[in-house]
Amino acid sequence: MEQVDLVLVSNDPLDVIRVLRPSRASYAKMVQNLARAMGHNAVSIPLPAGVLAPIGVVLSPAIGALSVSLSTVIVAVNAMLLRRVSLTWRRPARPRRQRAARPQLRATEPSHVPSAFNANLKRPVSVAR
Repeated sequence: MEQVDLVLVSNDPLDVIRVLRPSRASYAKMVQNLARAMGHNAVSIPLPAGVLAPIGVVLSPAIGALSVSLSTVIVAVNAMLLRRVSLTWRRPARPRRQRAARPQLRATEPSHVPSAFNANLKRPVSVAR
């Protein structure tokens, strides 16, 4: 039996790219929530247990329970911030090509002035042959 990570419902291969943004955002939120919960619980559980009691810092177990509950609320609110992630994929804008600079003709140098060019009219003059 085969297993797939993504099933395309339409024939558009760009759907694969459209899936990448929300999946990367959800992975980043998972890492954030894990780090916040571990850091918060590493502080909020040992303090009410009396780890710092020898130096005079003692917290009530009720404060520890409230702190753990607050940690859960913070993780849930952070997960709800995923709604801000745009699920639509936009094609990146193409950079505009720079036009090559045209060489400037100088009227003072005779090598750049064509013989059939009238400088007063600023346009080519027909030359009878």
